[in-house]
Amino acid sequence: MNEITVSIIIRTLNEEMRLVATLDMLYAQSVQCFEIIFLDSGSTDSTVDIIKRAQINHQNIKFRDISDIPFSFGRSLNIGCEMATGDFISFLSAHCPPVSNVWLENYLVLMRTDSQIAGVYGKQVPFADAHPILILDEYQIFDDLPREQNFPDVSFSNANSFIRRSAWLTVPFNEDVTGGEDMLWAKSLLELRWRIIYTPQSVVYHSHNETLEQIRNRAYINYLTFYRYIKPNKTWISLFMSTGVRILKDVYQLCCRKQYRFIPLSFVVRLNQLIGRLKVYGK
Repeated sequence: MNEITVSIIIRTLNEEMRLVATLDMLYAQSVQCFEIIFLDSGSTDSTVDIIKRAQINHQNIKFRDISDIPFSFGRSLNIGCEMATGDFISFLSAHCPPVSNVWLENYLVLMRTDSQIAGVYGKQVPFADAHPILILDEYQIFDDLPREQNFPDVSFSNANSFIRRSAWLTVPFNEDVTGGEDMLWAKSLLELRWRIIYTPQSVVYHSHNETLEQIRNRAYINYLTFYRYIKPNKTWISLFMSTGVRILKDVYQLCCRKQYRFIPLSFVVRLNQLIGRLKVYGK
């Protein structure tokens, strides 16, 4: 087995649908200097069986059941980082298979250009069956232009990211927030004058087809951290304004794509996201 350079941390909970594809793409990577650390939160489908079968063929897989530990995204990430032996740590959602076999190599090359790079996050493209409105979000957030993050933009995504272990030792993930722990981590590192980078070269598939209730809940969870820790002075009025702008952008993009039938759906999705975010102001 190659010397471990990267520890890939994958959190799982009923991930049988995409997990095999994700594993297949990891073992097809151009560099194989990694270990995989699975943290399972009590899967009831075949997820754990898939992992155990993979362990038979690959010695570099670690598994830990964390279902008995009070869950938070930050806490599970910290547990995985404590188990990691690599100088670099990658976070990958179990349902996010890399698009190509140079996903990991591209991360490594970029990270090695500057020891002050704390973390890099990569591009996400939707699956073919993705929700038509949320597809627009993916292509707006994860474009084809590399960039360095600077205030006030503290974007980061642990669905597909790569960090320096020493940066995590400097700032572990916040274990108290319900979501947005990745953005909060990036903000803390930027404040310490580390660098945070977005690269479109390390690409994974990622999209969710959610119910309206799930859309509201995701909007609430992510905005709660944003409001409390990143933009505490942001008003509810600005939420209405940004929602209006988002709808106008949707209409423009859908018209450009000649997908006129989805325009009413834009109003439904954006208003449900707004409802979820407005709940923050009642807390």
